[in-house]
Amino acid sequence: MRKKYLTLKIALLLAASFVARAQAPAYLHYDTNDGLPSALVYCIEQDDMGVMWFGTDKGLVRFDGSRFKTFTIKDGLPDNEVLNLYNDSKGRLWLSCFRNKPCYMKHGKIVTEKQEPMLRQLDINTGTLVFGEDKDSSLWIAAGITRFCRITKDNQVICPTTKRPNVTETYSPNLHAIQFVGNEMVGLGNFDVVKISKQGNASKLFSFPFEKNNFIVSVSVSGNRVICSKTQGMVLLDYDGETMRVVAESKGDAYGNAYTDRSGRFWISSHTGGAICFDHELDGLSKPIVFLRNTKVTRTFEDKEGNFWFSTFNAGIYTLPKKAAVAFNSENCNVFNSDNLTALAQLSNGDILVGDDAGTIYRYDHKSWSSQKISSSKGINRVLQIAAMPSNEWLVVSDKGVYASESGQIDCFQDNGSPKSITIDGDELWLGTSHALLQRAEANSDCEVIKQLRYTALCKDANHNLWAGGLNGLYSQKDNFEKSWGQVFQPLNSRILDIKLAKNGALWVATPDYGLLKVSVSDGEVRQVQIINDSLKTPIENVQSIFLEPDGELWLATNMGVFGLEKDFSVKQYDKKNGLVDNNVQAVMVEGDTLWAATASGLSKLQMREQNESGDFPTRFASVRYNVGIEKNYIDLLAHLDEQPPEITLPAGSSLLEVELAGLNYRNRGNMRFEYRISDKMLPLHLLTFKNLLRCVSIFWGEKEEVTLVEGATRNFGANLTPGSYQMAITAILPSGIPSTQPDQIVLTVLPYWWQTIWVSLAIIGGLGFGIWRLIKARHNYLKMQSVNSELQLQAIRAQMNPHFVGNSINAIQQFFYPPDPIKASEYISIFSDLLRRTMHFSETDYISFREELAYLKDYLEMIKLRFGDRFSYEIIGAEKLPSNVAFPAMLLQPILENATMHGLSPLGHSHLKIAFELVGDRLTCNVTDNGVGIEASKSRKLKRGDISRVSRGIHLLEKKVQSLNQLYPANIRLSILDLSQASPSGQGTQASLSFSVLKNVVAKEAPQPSH
Repeated sequence: MRKKYLTLKIALLLAASFVARAQAPAYLHYDTNDGLPSALVYCIEQDDMGVMWFGTDKGLVRFDGSRFKTFTIKDGLPDNEVLNLYNDSKGRLWLSCFRNKPCYMKHGKIVTEKQEPMLRQLDINTGTLVFGEDKDSSLWIAAGITRFCRITKDNQVICPTTKRPNVTETYSPNLHAIQFVGNEMVGLGNFDVVKISKQGNASKLFSFPFEKNNFIVSVSVSGNRVICSKTQGMVLLDYDGETMRVVAESKGDAYGNAYTDRSGRFWISSHTGGAICFDHELDGLSKPIVFLRNTKVTRTFEDKEGNFWFSTFNAGIYTLPKKAAVAFNSENCNVFNSDNLTALAQLSNGDILVGDDAGTIYRYDHKSWSSQKISSSKGINRVLQIAAMPSNEWLVVSDKGVYASESGQIDCFQDNGSPKSITIDGDELWLGTSHALLQRAEANSDCEVIKQLRYTALCKDANHNLWAGGLNGLYSQKDNFEKSWGQVFQPLNSRILDIKLAKNGALWVATPDYGLLKVSVSDGEVRQVQIINDSLKTPIENVQSIFLEPDGELWLATNMGVFGLEKDFSVKQYDKKNGLVDNNVQAVMVEGDTLWAATASGLSKLQMREQNESGDFPTRFASVRYNVGIEKNYIDLLAHLDEQPPEITLPAGSSLLEVELAGLNYRNRGNMRFEYRISDKMLPLHLLTFKNLLRCVSIFWGEKEEVTLVEGATRNFGANLTPGSYQMAITAILPSGIPSTQPDQIVLTVLPYWWQTIWVSLAIIGGLGFGIWRLIKARHNYLKMQSVNSELQLQAIRAQMNPHFVGNSINAIQQFFYPPDPIKASEYISIFSDLLRRTMHFSETDYISFREELAYLKDYLEMIKLRFGDRFSYEIIGAEKLPSNVAFPAMLLQPILENATMHGLSPLGHSHLKIAFELVGDRLTCNVTDNGVGIEASKSRKLKRGDISRVSRGIHLLEKKVQSLNQLYPANIRLSILDLSQASPSGQGTQASLSFSVLKNVVAKEAPQPSH
């Protein structure tokens, strides 16, 4: 224990000597601009879950590390002025308000005597109450030695009448503070320290001599030591359980509330002199350590992480983190001429070099500071770059020239414009200026102008090839800086602010237009340019300079603080929330776990990764905000920390959902990221939606939950969140990359409207399905009816076509009897009989094989030839090229041939009939051409005979048959008749064309063989 105290003492002594060493701790400060309702803060407390609470004159304030929330009379407080706070072992946060009896808060609700009968039994109404809890978990509440009550662990209220001890006439019954020794309460009056038993018996432990205006205001116990804060000093007492004796005494007017931290040190929150710390084990009261000097501190408090909190009368709240950053500037360091620091470097011996805008170099050996003016010029002379040399020497580039640490200004670089950047390679030195690029081959040699152009950044690559950045691009030494690579790669067509050599040989390039670039180079040429911001969720803008650690981790100085960029492009940020003196960082350097930042307001030193740092702090969902229409709603989740995980149900139509997150780690002022995970859960059966069901099924089959990184402390879900049940989990991640070991989760359910449920959808789908089924069935019945109708029409047509054919054939037989020709008549009748038999057979089917059709046509034409003799001839072409089993519409060509032989024969001379078949793709065409008078001439003859009503019955029936077949089969049969006299070129006769698509799934019927 002594070793632990010694370590802590050393740490505090370091803090106490900040001024002597020209440095000061970087407090985190919170005031009304951050959400506090008032700058007057009376008291501080931390509850069991790690949430911070503050009592102000404007209400009770809760702080989750990112946001302040204020509770007032509207929330149930008996009075807005909260004077004291105490968190007991039952998780109740007790409140001492200016008016009325004490009350407490639990589960986000303020419980007063109106709701709790137990509180009505307390014989205490007003005043500054003090609280304490003994080893039996009994809570003591006191407003004076004669006015106190005890609440047992089973909530029994005991308010005994105190028997006053024999004290001097100067004894005051007012009780300013209470502490416990065993189960006995130790309190104090104006000049006396007393002990009070459970039964109310009071006994005097110590009395101070009466001194006007020097009475006791506070007391605190640590082990066997007690400190009393008086209006004119402090007194340290030793207590053996029975009596007290003075160990040490300190005079002065720095009085205030006494406090004992977890290490046993005494603190006095001075109303005039800041927060004063005493380590009574080592030095008594002889070496006080003062924090926030000249600040009116009302209360000091140490949280569970070891951070110290200071409430004040008029400046809000200050926090001193356990790993507080350190600031160096003109306020605490007499050696600093200007706080606008512009450059950083480290020598091989570990010393830190810092340059300012006034031409001064500051050197820090980790113990003390020294300074060196690099030129005698006055006014602005910015140090742009410090280049460390071997043997702990350095070169400085400033607005006015180049300077060496030992010899001063280097003359050979004068009269060539204002220096901008320098790089060193052995004895070789390159300098970029506002006018040119200069080279000094070796020490003490002359400088040579290599190229006339403005150069702003220089860097050599892994092959010692120099790269120079200008206002409009990047140039290479390989081609003597002739080619601008900005003309090849657009991102490089920018002002180059800084260049650093990456570990893998590439170049890191900072530009104002595209941010950070990774430039792959080889043999003095640029091969590829990668815009890093394209790979980042939040772009890093306004990069001023680059620092590269030996392990390859990259650090960027920006006007928004310092950004660390790891190999996987994960980003961490350090800014004023972490203790930097200013967000406008102009140079950065990392030394182990320590970050140095040169800013416009001074130098900051920040320990990024505390030794053995852990994530032992809670992550919490803080609240849920959403709208229902125009009504805004708020659910305070920090009020229900004991429910794990809380289940939240939002009504249907909820929109603009926001979930606020909190990491209860107070060292970084809420500057942390959150790993956010979300997965779908099944809604109750009566609320189930299709989307919710599909998402849950996909999770069941192995789909991973959604994982994202949330920057900041709010997760926004946009205008609307799909109805469903979601399990959400978060883990806070510190800027150092260490995650919280206490993640949090909630189940959030967004109810659907009744019409969004799966049952309504199924009902609609079922109704639509039934309707579609009825339509399909009706359509099927209609088509079936149409098919039957077409079939009936086709049968009727066949019934009409067969007698027509028979009639025409019998009329033809008559010519063989006048004059008689029994031989031809017999042959004609034989052919006719066979055709009639096949006609009757084919009348029962729609398709026959082409072989059957061709045989039928030939027999028919032979019968016609018997009739007309030498006056008629015919030819069939293309039939031999067609497959014999092709399905051919039955009895379609016969009416065409019949019409051609009856109406299309030549009136004079020889009649000829040509039948041509052609198959193109799946389309079969048959053209029947005669050399008769043609259609128009035939119509004219009929007109002259007065027989205009006579129409070719066979063709009319054929057209109806084609129409019926097209309704039954997808053959797309087409029939056309052309008068060749109307054609171009014109001719004689008529051409009938029949075409159809060959159907492969139709079985062609074969005619039966004749029986003999």
